[in-house]
Amino acid sequence: MPDRLAFQLATREIARYADLLIEVIEPLTEEQLWGKAGGIPNAIGTLVRHLTGNLNHYFGAGVLENGYVRDRDREFIEGDIPKGKMLSDLRAAVEIARKAAEQVTDEQLQRRPYRTPNGEEYESLAYHATRNAMHFALHYGQVDYAKNYLE
Repeated sequence: MPDRLAFQLATREIARYADLLIEVIEPLTEEQLWGKAGGIPNAIGTLVRHLTGNLNHYFGAGVLENGYVRDRDREFIEGDIPKGKMLSDLRAAVEIARKAAEQVTDEQLQRRPYRTPNGEEYESLAYHATRNAMHFALHYGQVDYAKNYLE
């Protein structure tokens, strides 16, 4: 099935970019994680929290129907979360996306249009998963760029 393959490939890309993101974050200090050097609008930690919330929302609540309730605004105002907690939360969210790829049903993949937990409509779940992979890659790029101002 093309939709199933597209969904699985999108979640694989998310996991790949998450590994790259973790490589960038691990050597950073807490100060670097939450600072806004170089005039960047969001701290690296904020972007990581946002990506974590995104995965939990769209793959956890949306596909696995695990009851996750997103507070998107909090992702952008809550800071100074310890790096270890942030990384474990990110890893757990990537695992949720991986489980979603394993457990997504044919019914979910065939639903047209696909509606997210907050009511957004997309052509299909596979398309939406691809958008999520692109979103993750975009923010990974922002983090990679921002770290250059920390050195």
